[in-house]
Amino acid sequence: MRFLILVFLFTGFCVAFCPKNSVNNSQGDGCFSVLELATTYARAEEYCESINSFAASVHNAFDNQILLDRARYVLGAQLPSADAFWLGGYYDGSTIRWADGSPADYTNFMTGVNGSGNIVAQLQDGKWRVAAWNEQKPLACVGKYESVQCDAPCDTEWFYAKQLKACYKVVGSTNGMTWNEADTACRSAGGILTSITSDEENRIVNEIATTNMKLGKVEWQTWTGGVRTGPNPQDWRWIDGAPFNFTTWALGQPDDGKGIQNCLQVYTSVFSGEYKNDADYLTKWDDLQCDANSLNGVCKKVAKY
Repeated sequence: MRFLILVFLFTGFCVAFCPKNSVNNSQGDGCFSVLELATTYARAEEYCESINSFAASVHNAFDNQILLDRARYVLGAQLPSADAFWLGGYYDGSTIRWADGSPADYTNFMTGVNGSGNIVAQLQDGKWRVAAWNEQKPLACVGKYESVQCDAPCDTEWFYAKQLKACYKVVGSTNGMTWNEADTACRSAGGILTSITSDEENRIVNEIATTNMKLGKVEWQTWTGGVRTGPNPQDWRWIDGAPFNFTTWALGQPDDGKGIQNCLQVYTSVFSGEYKNDADYLTKWDDLQCDANSLNGVCKKVAKY
């Protein structure tokens, strides 16, 4: 059975839809499907191949979330006892080999994964671990569209968040960058430092800010488009004009240390032992002086469609 493709042509772009019971990946060039059949990894690969697809590879945080949402939807109703599902990768303890031959350019392993085995994604949190090939798990497949000339919803090097109809890009330097430098880099790329208007968007910003980034000589924190407008804790705005009605400040923040902390950063990572309880800080917000060096910033712009 081949994936059928419905393509609608409009001036300047086209839109492709996945067949019933599958969903688009974040790049718009393939379809994810999750099957409630519990089987070994070898049988999972065979089944995916029988529908002209592969056991699923995952290359960014958006696709990982898309697969997780689809698996929860399908398996919650049909296989509620499932705790994880097969992905199409094998981990040898240091590197990933995907069944479809695609590059290993993204990982989402849970803390403390040791040894080798086939990769499964946990239904609880989407984190990856390894499992023996003969364990019985449901499976995820990915099928690619045939080549179609389309304008993508986002430009190259931008991440597409379909659910938010927005594109995101990370700008940064191992030597650090000030808020103004991050803002300039975003505007030069055609976007603006991101606003964060929901818990979902906060999760997305945190995940893409840490994708394929390495810790340099500065604290691993991330600039956003939040700026202070007055002396009170609620005196903040987003430079893109979005409403400032969602917040997730870290413990004791914003504190406007020395009266000069006028820009908003996200704790996308914290050093082990740096705080008594990292959960009070990790993924949360902090006010910081705008001329401080943070490692990166996240830009945003509206998707084309």
